[in-house]
Amino acid sequence: MDTNEVKNEKEAIEALLHTGRATTKLNTRIKPHGTRIRIPLKGRENEAVFYPSSRPHAPVLFGMHGGGFLIGGCAVDDAMWTAMRDALDINIFSIGYRKTPDYAFPCALHDVYESILYLCDKRETYDFDREDITLFGNSAGATLAAASCLLAARDGSLKIRRQVLNYPFLDLKTDPAQKGDPPEELPTSRLFNTLYLADADPSDPLVSPLFASPEEYASLPEAVLTFCEKDTLRAEGEQYARNLEKAGVKVHTRLAKDMPHAFFEVAFSSMASSGGWGVLQKNGSLKRETDATLAFIKEQLSQ
Repeated sequence: MDTNEVKNEKEAIEALLHTGRATTKLNTRIKPHGTRIRIPLKGRENEAVFYPSSRPHAPVLFGMHGGGFLIGGCAVDDAMWTAMRDALDINIFSIGYRKTPDYAFPCALHDVYESILYLCDKRETYDFDREDITLFGNSAGATLAAASCLLAARDGSLKIRRQVLNYPFLDLKTDPAQKGDPPEELPTSRLFNTLYLADADPSDPLVSPLFASPEEYASLPEAVLTFCEKDTLRAEGEQYARNLEKAGVKVHTRLAKDMPHAFFEVAFSSMASSGGWGVLQKNGSLKRETDATLAFIKEQLSQ
């Protein structure tokens, strides 16, 4: 790597870290359509935003934002969570979690899972059907959703009915270059991996759910998976689906035609009108695939 390449990589990394810090601050300033709640956990607090259903005792979806474990917050995707609550008419909790570079694995996973357990135990506060629990995530949020399903299967303290994963990030062991990431994206992808892993084993299923054992796959809940046609994470998501099916788990999949990674949450954000996203928005494909994905999720949750 020559001097210019090193400089460009350092600049890309610093820009990414700056974005992470900026969205963390932004998260505190947003006034969401849902209700912010503080969740007392051992030695710390976690934050979530609650979007209640209009129906009494409706199902519940616990959702985790994407952003490579570095970017975003529980209120940043407020428009997306609001649209999902309105379309699905279920209770939604957007669960926050500690992010890198300050906190590596397993901090985010513990925050998510312990928060879900706490909220499920608050029967006097939140009216939702504890027999109809869905875990949802986009990208890195899907990592946390899938890993939480594994934790629930291991300790038996929580019965999860479904995992709904959009373009899931399930393999932190394989170098992004081997997945086909273009050279300009490699610094970003590798930084996400490095910061989250720290000293963790990338083959640990709680880090990379793709590497769960056949017995663990068999213990997982029904899966509703959306992949992007133009996404280097597509292959690991499709392999995860095959592994689940082989283990006897019911799987529903759809492919978002011509879509790149992260299209679903971007469609609800200001980013949708800029850069390459603006082209997809102008030709209508971004909205079309986002609406189709939401309809797909609604269909499976109504079963």
